[in-house]
Amino acid sequence: MCLSMAAALCACKKAPATPPWASSMAVSHDRKLIYATDPDNDLVVVFKARTEDKLAEVKVGRDPERIALGSDGTIYVSNRGSRSVSVIRHREWRELTRIPVGLEPVGLAVSRDNHFLYVVNSTSIEDPENGTLVAIDLRTHQQNWSLAIGPEPREIRLLDEHRASVLLHKDHAVIEVDLDKRMIVSRRVLLSQR
Repeated sequence: MCLSMAAALCACKKAPATPPWASSMAVSHDRKLIYATDPDNDLVVVFKARTEDKLAEVKVGRDPERIALGSDGTIYVSNRGSRSVSVIRHREWRELTRIPVGLEPVGLAVSRDNHFLYVVNSTSIEDPENGTLVAIDLRTHQQNWSLAIGPEPREIRLLDEHRASVLLHKDHAVIEVDLDKRMIVSRRVLLSQR
């Protein structure tokens, strides 16, 4: 039976249990490795998917929150306490660089062409009540644009190369963002369970 790690782990013959310390996990594209954030020790821990053996520990910024993978296998980790994203090259198992992205980065998504990293920051200096979505150019590691998106955003999903959805935790809502026009195009309130 697959435990609550990631749906992709169901393809493995043996799905490891989620480590109690992990705040986020991701599976490599070849499904051979599992990456887990350890916010207590500021690490990303790499496991072999089938055996659960620890392969490596990578020191990253403070309070690592989420992991996203580029199509080339590059690993991106949002460091909520360091206002940054760590970049780890697949199989090198060390932090190559740290990109400044804003206050309390949480959700991450990488464009299919690996040109942009989209980061959801849960708050901002300009307006502490609202978070931002920023686009980082991965060729230069510089911020390309920023958009205020609402209170306490947490997750981002790319719908295609032009659109993304962002979960606003505090409002129990999902917004759709046009990434080309850099604007919110719709908002949908989620029904709460009773």
